[in-house]
Amino acid sequence: MRKIISFCITFCILISMFCFTSFSASAKRISISINTTKATVLKGKTCQLYAKSNIKSKFKWTTSKKNVVTISKSKTKSGEKITAKGKNVGTSVVKATAQDGSKLSLSCKVTVINKPQLSKSKLYLYNSDKVYLRVKGGSGKITWSSSNKSVATVNSAGRVVANKGGKCYIYAKRNGYTMKCAINVYMYYMYFNNVYDFGAVNGVQINNIYTNTEKGMYISYNYDLSGKNIGNCINNYVAKIESKGFYYTNTETYYYGVTDYFYNDIGVQVAITNLGNSQLDISMLYAD
Repeated sequence: MRKIISFCITFCILISMFCFTSFSASAKRISISINTTKATVLKGKTCQLYAKSNIKSKFKWTTSKKNVVTISKSKTKSGEKITAKGKNVGTSVVKATAQDGSKLSLSCKVTVINKPQLSKSKLYLYNSDKVYLRVKGGSGKITWSSSNKSVATVNSAGRVVANKGGKCYIYAKRNGYTMKCAINVYMYYMYFNNVYDFGAVNGVQINNIYTNTEKGMYISYNYDLSGKNIGNCINNYVAKIESKGFYYTNTETYYYGVTDYFYNDIGVQVAITNLGNSQLDISMLYAD
């Protein structure tokens, strides 16, 4: 009798082990996958997500933060895509759970970022000027480049160096979005150092006026030469600019004074105006 009871117990144990093994083997055969576990989208833009099952399970989709990421469907078939849309800046976990009894699930971390923007869309520089461009918004690496390195270069930190007169674009690429800044480099920076230095005038500066937002397009300096010989001051300055390649072209009389014009071969004009009452105005503009 004891042998019979022992045999029955052993048999039941073996049957139980077999059933458990079969169930485990069956569970292991179920596998699911998702096309990506991490995604970055611009605010207002979308990305596509989908999950697959080797037994063609259906999936239930959820998003951890509905105010950050919304999804187009709550349930899908295996391999059917959903659309995740960035609603507000932040991070939400989008989860796909298989509806086959296995309770298997996978998730994708979706990060919503603002659209990257360049700090400037246009710059006016003199050669040898150095300025920084910044990217606001987006995340991760920024790739910088110049359309013409002989005019201006840019390094990995967004530092722009103007090399010579001309025009080019500085590009910044982030999160797959390309931005650009138009660069205008004026050729006559050397004249501001060597010619547009009014040491030869030796007067009292009244004011200086920038009448155009495009840097260097027009600049005017006013001087009070009371107690000085204004004619000698003008002659000294003329000698200085002529030594730098400027040449006299014409004289015009206006209601406010008499102007002598000088040009050079790259289109820079110097206007020297005797305003009377010991007042002298010297202006420079790019006449190209």
